[in-house]
Amino acid sequence: MMRTDYFGEVGMWHKGAAHVERTYVLGFLFSLALTLGAYEATVYKLLPANLLVPLVLVLACLQFMVQVLNFLHVSGERSSRDRLLALGCSAIIILILVIGSMWIMANLDARMSIDTAGMEQYMMRQQGI
Repeated sequence: MMRTDYFGEVGMWHKGAAHVERTYVLGFLFSLALTLGAYEATVYKLLPANLLVPLVLVLACLQFMVQVLNFLHVSGERSSRDRLLALGCSAIIILILVIGSMWIMANLDARMSIDTAGMEQYMMRQQGI
């Protein structure tokens, strides 16, 4: 039975590249270290609260870079530009969805805010059940 190299066939890396396993292992170890670092800093309160949030944000950005470089294999090469473009478009779509949802919920909250006395008067004016 002949074994094919899928990732080499689709152009993600050269056929028979030995660095792939090392990249995954290093990515996993870096991700684990960054996650445990953020966990330790928050659980044991290693920093004051005003410094803890920026630290966790920096660690999250580093985690994102590790994921993109080691697992998505996005780099400066021509073959990874398509993946980078797809990642950017996905990020824009997610950003639009999140911001749009927050805008709609804030607008609904402002429209639904009514004091108790106003609500009782409204209910008294309604006919029916």
